[in-house]
This record gives sequence, C-alpha cells and structure tokens, in this order.
Amino acid sequence: MASLFDDYKAFFSQPEADYNQDLKQYNKDFKDLLESNKEELDSAFVNKQKKGLESFNKQMGSEFERYKEINEKLATGNPSPDFQDYINYDGGTASLSDITGQYIYIDMWATWCGPCKYEIPFLKELEEEYKDKDIKFVSISIDARKDEDKWRKMIKDKELTGTQLLADNEYQSQFVQVYHP
Repeated sequence: MASLFDDYKAFFSQPEADYNQDLKQYNKDFKDLLESNKEELDSAFVNKQKKGLESFNKQMGSEFERYKEINEKLATGNPSPDFQDYINYDGGTASLSDITGQYIYIDMWATWCGPCKYEIPFLKELEEEYKDKDIKFVSISIDARKDEDKWRKMIKDKELTGTQLLADNEYQSQFVQVYHP
C-alpha cells in the first residue's frame, strides 16, 4: 500500500487500480478509527468527519487525474519539456537544446530553500561518482531575477559545479511547473 502521508507523489503515481484500492483502504481505516472512538467523540464531530471524507475523496480523485496527466507527459521515452534562455552562471543564457545529445541530470533549487541547501553535498557526491560518464549536471534555480547576485554568491560560496542556470520566471516558469507541480 502506497501511503499518502509517506510519499505523496508515489501515492498519486501508482496504477489506477492500486490507487483505488489504497484510497478505499484509507477510507475504511478512517471510518474504523472514528467508529472505535465514537464513545469519546462528539457525534456532530463524527458526522462532520464522515461528510468531510466525501470531499476528501473528490479532491484526491482530482489530484490523481492531475498526476496521471503529468506522468504521461514525463513518461520514459517522451522528450523533456523545454526551457529557453535561462541565465547561465558562466555568462549569457542557456536552453535545453544547448545541452542535448547526452544524459542530463536536472536539479531544481533556490537560495532560500532549506531542503535544497541540505541536498547540496549529496549532489556533489553524485557529480563526483558520475564525473567520467556521459552525463551533464544542470542545476536550475527558481530564485527571483532580483536575487541574481544572491544566487551567484551561493554558487561561488558553495563551490557548485555543473551548469548553473537561473529560471526565467521563478517557480512559475513553465519548465518548473511541469516537473514540480
């Protein structure tokens, strides 16, 4: 059973039959929990929770359909969504078409993102492990253009390697939205 609370994306990316079974099990477990505690709970609260479950299921269905569409677009063998004219740390701009012809590992991050900064040492290890392979490491920052100096400083201070790019429209960049809904 994929867990909605342990791995949100995996939960919505599983085959539809598995998703339906897991959601059904979640509903059963939730109702069982309410039932087993009904003596301690206010009946109005229990009824409200049961009604809320209907709304929850509708939202989950919409989210599953959204992920299904995203996963179809990003399925193995499909071309990657494109990006164009992102600011390149090394000067000028870069587009995905500039780096085709090899495997590409894309990391998205921001200077203000704590988890992103936490992952930097692991990215460096991965870059070292694959340094002699036909793979290009591209890091795309979703910092605001007004924070370009902060972005450049962090790249220098953290000694980031690979191709370092600054997205065109922060988190709202079309490329970022496809990969990071």
